[in-house]
Amino acid sequence: MTIEAVRPRLIWEGNGSATNISLVVETVPIRFLDNSHIKVRQRIVATGVISDMEEGVDYTLTGGPNNGVVTRVELNEGTMELEPSALPSGYEWAIWRDQPYAQEVDLLVGGDLSSDNVESIGNISRTIDQEIGDKSDRALKLSIFDLDTDVELPPITAGKALSANAAGDGFEFSDVPEVFVQNSAPATSEPSGSLWIDADSTDYDLYQLVSGVWTDTGVNLKGATGATGATGATGSTGATGAQGDNVEWLTDSGVPSDIDDGENGDMYLDADSGDVYGPKSGGAWGSAVANIEGPQGDQGDPGTGDVSGPASATDGNLASFDETTGKLIQDSGIAAADVVVASDIANMLETTDIGVSVQAYDADLDTWAGLTPSANFQTLVTQTFAQIRGSLDLEAGTDFYSISAADAAIAAYAQPLDSDLTSWAGVTRAAGFDTFVATPSSANLAALVTNETGSGALVFATSPTLVTPVLGTPASGNLSNCTSYPSAAEGTNGIVDQATDAEIRAATSGAHAIMAEDLSSANALVTLTDAATVAIDWTAGINFTLTITTDRILGNPTNEIPGTFRTVFVISDGGPDELTFGSEYGGAPPTLDDITTTKGYLLSIYCRAAGQFLVSSMDGSPA
Repeated sequence: MTIEAVRPRLIWEGNGSATNISLVVETVPIRFLDNSHIKVRQRIVATGVISDMEEGVDYTLTGGPNNGVVTRVELNEGTMELEPSALPSGYEWAIWRDQPYAQEVDLLVGGDLSSDNVESIGNISRTIDQEIGDKSDRALKLSIFDLDTDVELPPITAGKALSANAAGDGFEFSDVPEVFVQNSAPATSEPSGSLWIDADSTDYDLYQLVSGVWTDTGVNLKGATGATGATGATGSTGATGAQGDNVEWLTDSGVPSDIDDGENGDMYLDADSGDVYGPKSGGAWGSAVANIEGPQGDQGDPGTGDVSGPASATDGNLASFDETTGKLIQDSGIAAADVVVASDIANMLETTDIGVSVQAYDADLDTWAGLTPSANFQTLVTQTFAQIRGSLDLEAGTDFYSISAADAAIAAYAQPLDSDLTSWAGVTRAAGFDTFVATPSSANLAALVTNETGSGALVFATSPTLVTPVLGTPASGNLSNCTSYPSAAEGTNGIVDQATDAEIRAATSGAHAIMAEDLSSANALVTLTDAATVAIDWTAGINFTLTITTDRILGNPTNEIPGTFRTVFVISDGGPDELTFGSEYGGAPPTLDDITTTKGYLLSIYCRAAGQFLVSSMDGSPA
């Protein structure tokens, strides 16, 4: 075997179609002495995740030692066999030879020095040389001018960067410098060497952190304004955009109405508050989504010109100042003729209307305009209640009652006062009434009334709880929510429930009634799952359908019910395919080896006993 001077390594980039790659570099094959010397490693480009691949699990290797081919494979769970599978796009496989550093040929004194032994030693040595050279090419190297050959890398530190140390005689791991862009000068402690751009400065000043101190580098990242570029050529007319929604902006005062304002997708502006609503969705505006009214602006500077008035005014109205500048005049809206001055008020009080249209002033109000109160009335106004009784002569025998006369009238027509109400005028209370009033329980009420039926607590119309009632023969009623009905059984009346499809198929015991519609739904086709051995659950259906994709076995049914039939209509998605039967099918099962997309069979399966089935077939080809 000849070992050429090429690197023993290649990279396979997935394209979603190729399933294998030849071990060839620059038209020269990578030669290997044993399959275990070839290594494969996978990298997912998007995430950088790397993992080792295993021969016989992830790939196969054939054609050694001179014409090696690596084939990517995946396990087919249906056949449980490895099948070729394309390396997807975004995946890379690194494939290389890793010759072990081991002496595999012993030369003995006086032994055989054959050409095969010498060739084997040379091949092993050459492959190891190639691998050492390939690894050396990919390793960090010191400059040819660096005479210090004892430099060692320090232990790796997470999150640190490898750099030359301050003395320049070795390497160290240090903080990774970062670049910060902020709207201020630097003020925080960051890794040494970091840069800070002050975006708030005029020229974007650049700072660098040196020995823990931020230093202005004197560099301004903002250059001079460049010359205006030439006007670009007019672009071509763009394609006509898609028809947009017919959105309408509505404006009115106040919150929008869900019923009266707009359609779905419309927008609304409250002209009073500046609130924006929308887009309207599901017939509702919802809450305001924004407000376009800004804060009130600052007061303007006082004017320097003459006083200015409005563009127009009402003749005869008074003028008033607008704001506080003293130079803006507005129409007050008040007519000068409507203004009453103090002298006018005095003149009004001196008119002859006083004492005629209004009450004239009187210190003790002993005279009224148009009315002179009697002396008795003037006296009555100043008296106490007892004096008023005397003045009005409130005594019995007049149109008014005295207190004693009023008491007598009350006694004749009303219940006299009784502190504990132990006696009523003209009424004798039943025995037990006082007890019920003091403690109004169901038992006390039952003791008070007569002619009652039954016993126990008082019952009201809504949601009462009755204990062992005798209902007699009700005229009407609804028992849909009642429970504890007796269940029906053979020869016994009772309640039955409607059988479900599953109960009909499984012949479930119990009080289950089969309705007319159940005869259709329980017999509806149930699709069997295609597999190497097709499973059939006797209680999952009555009539089944099966589409096979290759040769299949119809497995032994489970949950069988002796004395019942099942049917299976079988067809293929290609074919011709063959369907054979499990070990529990007796008699002479039919031979079905010509099943296609158009040639199908209707199978009739009879369960003669547990674990014993008879099957027959009927040509199911279309007419």
